[in-house]
Amino acid sequence: DWLEHLMNAAKEGVMVGGKTQNKLGRNLYSDASQSLVSYLYEYFRETPWYFFTSNNLLVDRKTFLAVGGFDTHFRTSAGEDRAFCAKWLARGFQMKYEQKAIIDHAHGLGFFSFWRLHRKYGEAIDQYREVLTEHDVPPMPFRAQFYWGLLKWPFVFAQLSFSKRIATSILFSISQLATFTAFIKTRFGSESK
Repeated sequence: DWLEHLMNAAKEGVMVGGKTQNKLGRNLYSDASQSLVSYLYEYFRETPWYFFTSNNLLVDRKTFLAVGGFDTHFRTSAGEDRAFCAKWLARGFQMKYEQKAIIDHAHGLGFFSFWRLHRKYGEAIDQYREVLTEHDVPPMPFRAQFYWGLLKWPFVFAQLSFSKRIATSILFSISQLATFTAFIKTRFGSESK
């Protein structure tokens, strides 16, 4: 009934995003990565940086083309969905979360693939910021509360054992380190060319 729920919520000019859940419940890395996305959905709700991942969203063709679709110039498969959502909101279109439109995401990760995945997000930050600038969206401000909320997220909202909560919080920290180091490398690497 996934598509039915998306279609029931669909309207022209309204992006509908569903709930994505980790299918690999015994894989701590996959679980942490999906839980991080859930945190971002909650944290950025009602802001110009709100987004849905492209694995579970629906838009009408007319508005999709009017917004310019997904940016194919992203160097990596990370950030293009966030850029698309930023363009969507900047043009005055709406986004609606439909929690009944559920998909299971089976993205098997280990430590190194988890690290590489979050490095890809860091590599895409400059391109994402360019899209924000092009559409007069202010850059996301640095806020310590974002990181504090991120570290608390496994303890507040997840139904995990205490040891899994600690491990998830540590993986969240590692994800941010991976993202930050890739961003710095991409930023200074591109400036030196």
